[in-house]
Amino acid sequence: MDALHEELKRWFGYDEFRPGQEEIIRTLLSGQDVLGIMTTGAGKSLCYQLPALMLPGLTLVISPLIALMQDQVQNLERRGIHCATFLNSSLTKREIVERMEGIRNGRYKIVYIAPERIRSREFMTLLSRTQVSLLVVDEAHCISEWGHDFRTDYLLIGSLRERIGQVPIMALTATATKEVQEDITVQLGIEDGARIIMGYDRPNLAFIFRRETTVENKYKEAVAFLRGQRGCGIIYTSSRGECEEFARLLRQQLGEEIAFYHAGMQAEERRQIQDAFIRGKFRIVVATNAFGMGIDKPDIRFVLHLHVPSSVEAYYQEAGRAGRDGKPSICMTIFTQRDRGIHHFFLKKEFPSEAEVDRLAQRLIDLHTEGEAVRIRWREFAGIQGFTEEKVSLLLHIWEQQGVLLIEEMDSQDAVVRFEKNAFAKKRNEVLMTISRLKLRRYGKLHSMVELLAAEGCRRQAILRYFGQEGFARPHPCCDRCDPGLLTGCYTPGPVDRYPWRDVLREILPADPPVVMPRLAKTEGEEAYAIGEARDEAGLPRLYELLKSPSVNTRRMAVSAIGKIRRAESVPYLLTLLKDVNPQVRQYTLKALRKIGDRQAKSYVEEMLKREDKEYNIREAQAILKEWSG
Repeated sequence: MDALHEELKRWFGYDEFRPGQEEIIRTLLSGQDVLGIMTTGAGKSLCYQLPALMLPGLTLVISPLIALMQDQVQNLERRGIHCATFLNSSLTKREIVERMEGIRNGRYKIVYIAPERIRSREFMTLLSRTQVSLLVVDEAHCISEWGHDFRTDYLLIGSLRERIGQVPIMALTATATKEVQEDITVQLGIEDGARIIMGYDRPNLAFIFRRETTVENKYKEAVAFLRGQRGCGIIYTSSRGECEEFARLLRQQLGEEIAFYHAGMQAEERRQIQDAFIRGKFRIVVATNAFGMGIDKPDIRFVLHLHVPSSVEAYYQEAGRAGRDGKPSICMTIFTQRDRGIHHFFLKKEFPSEAEVDRLAQRLIDLHTEGEAVRIRWREFAGIQGFTEEKVSLLLHIWEQQGVLLIEEMDSQDAVVRFEKNAFAKKRNEVLMTISRLKLRRYGKLHSMVELLAAEGCRRQAILRYFGQEGFARPHPCCDRCDPGLLTGCYTPGPVDRYPWRDVLREILPADPPVVMPRLAKTEGEEAYAIGEARDEAGLPRLYELLKSPSVNTRRMAVSAIGKIRRAESVPYLLTLLKDVNPQVRQYTLKALRKIGDRQAKSYVEEMLKREDKEYNIREAQAILKEWSG
């Protein structure tokens, strides 16, 4: 056993490397930069964790998601490795100070950071005084405009290397076309580095695509599929509302607890759901694409998409969360033609229009004092202007790329920018062209996914060809085109799973009488909305019930409806919502109380104000108190 295998055994307890791991690690330890492309579940994390423990200094890991960082640190701690930490917006200022002090004192070997941390002067000063031995870019496709998940903050990484010295770089991803690979190496300055591509095929996954003509049929097929699955799995939906309501439907149809997960939930709620799923408390999670990246759960037996994914890369990354243990698993996609329309809606919201660009530029100019930097609380700024946070962040980065302004500092709350007033007009056309280019690339990604769904022949071959891989050994079963038995239940994907498509369908959808599937359009949230629109006082008891719903959307709609009806007798029911865990529910509650205008709530609003941490709620509460003091 050589020294590298001894270290593998010492730290991780393994006798052998997985395919590709040893080649990547030895290449890196020889001093070369490396771009490594390995499928989900192939063990990318070990490729940098083991060298990090062997190298003398600090390994800095750029990671796109808070959950991903936390998961990696927890996994290391479970192995008895306590020299890793993370810095991100989930920490308090005190925790950040303590961890930075730990970095200064050499307590850590591995530090995970979000890319925007590079903007912090304090952090960069700390790095300049710290021995950094390795820079790792996880989910490296995020650095490429050609990738499906382009993150503007990732563009800062190239300059980071210049600041900390020419240390080796390891870039890792599971999904990168040839164009994305080229862009990664150029952006990171590692064109002369090694590319180690282990292929994209996952032979243990069976791919099934079904197109249905109606939403109702889509959900019937989904329930039929899920009734045949005894393993655990993830269901991906296109929106937060659908995520919550489909979970509700499944609770009715399957008779078991079903969790849901989306970005509109509080960070602590999301963490609890993720941990419970990993521990097996929930068998099924219904989620948006906010869930799953870096989740270390090897025994996911199925992934079901209930929409058209935004790109082939996004689809393959999400589907690839099934079967990380190498056992047979199913990747099912059930869609309708109208599903692609949701992406057009989101793309319009994601990219700022020409008028919005001008409005935001004028807002910055109005705040400008000659020769001084402008500090904005950019998340509030987004709300005031009617922008999303993502739009403001994107525009700031594009303006910086075009030389319109300089972002001196930026974190999850604040941005400090410096600019000349006339720079916005000079570069306006270039900025608009950049936005158009990014939008067209996103549309192109969506078009490639639609083409994949409609492609003739083997599904696996079409997926692999997209990534530039031609040769592969066709497994059995492979996909619904190669093995039509997958649609009739003739094949058993695994020892604990059945796939009795037609049998199950006949059981739950007999000709007479038919099973009535709840229409998802008639949600509890919409029920509350209808009561409010009708100003139906007789519906108040039902609204009071809906205030206790686990669904954030339902609680919001119920509060809003009560505000429209404006009965003072409703105030006691609303007061408990001032302590709701969701800040938007608290916001709706303040607005409803203001509409009702019953000053018996004044002391409760004052108490809320003492503990409230969201600026928009603080402003609303202060406005109410000022109004009621007159």
